[in-house]
Amino acid sequence: MSRRQEPTQDTSPPPPRWISSIPMTITWIRIALVPVFVTIFYLPIPNSSILCLTIFLFASFSDYLDGYLARKWNCTSSFGSFLDPVADKLLVSIAFILLTARKGGILLPICTSLIVSREIFVSAWREWMTAIGKRESVSVGIWGKWKTTLQMAAISLSLLDMKYPIFGLSSGITCVVATILSIYSAWNYIHKATSSSTFVP
Repeated sequence: MSRRQEPTQDTSPPPPRWISSIPMTITWIRIALVPVFVTIFYLPIPNSSILCLTIFLFASFSDYLDGYLARKWNCTSSFGSFLDPVADKLLVSIAFILLTARKGGILLPICTSLIVSREIFVSAWREWMTAIGKRESVSVGIWGKWKTTLQMAAISLSLLDMKYPIFGLSSGITCVVATILSIYSAWNYIHKATSSSTFVP
């Protein structure tokens, strides 16, 4: 009878400092792209919306990349966990505000006001829960991830709509779905936190 093999501990050395700093650098680059996005959005040049879309897609992909690399190289940090959603909220909120100012209408301003208000409220709620030692109750869940994905899809389609109006209907539908999911994910955070037996307001 073969002897059961005991699990081995991971004794691999930590990654070099320059490697462990890459995920955080990517996050800072995403933040730095926000004023670049705003500038190009208002530049009177051909295809500015397509250039903005390119920047936005790159920044959106970096949101996945920095988290993936941080987990892969085991170099996550408390500051990185704080900064990453801040970068997302800056990018998404400013993009929605710019699109609302440019496109107007009724639907987009309503969706934008609800989404931006939601992001501010959840950020404040998360900080308060952290202050009372309940940060884990508002950690990003599956609904929050889907919310961010749909928000980015709505912005991408709205930028395409500025150049190709055929995307108008799809961008509107995606924006409404993203708004509904944003509100639901916020309610889910609150419900999960307040339903805890240890919750004390």
